[in-house]
Amino acid sequence: MYYVVCNKCSYTLYSGERAVNVLKTFQKYGDKCPRCFSRLSTEPRKIVVKGKRRPSP
Repeated sequence: MYYVVCNKCSYTLYSGERAVNVLKTFQKYGDKCPRCFSRLSTEPRKIVVKGKRRPSP
């Protein structure tokens, strides 16, 4: 899953199986978080990458 969240309040702007263009996601919300109205930054604050687990045979 991919997530785009607000750095201030952790509001989820996007969650899904496909990677998305972060700038387009921000534009959709007018470059402001709809919950806390803070300006959205294009600089990543936290990046987490997890591997997908394989099903047991």
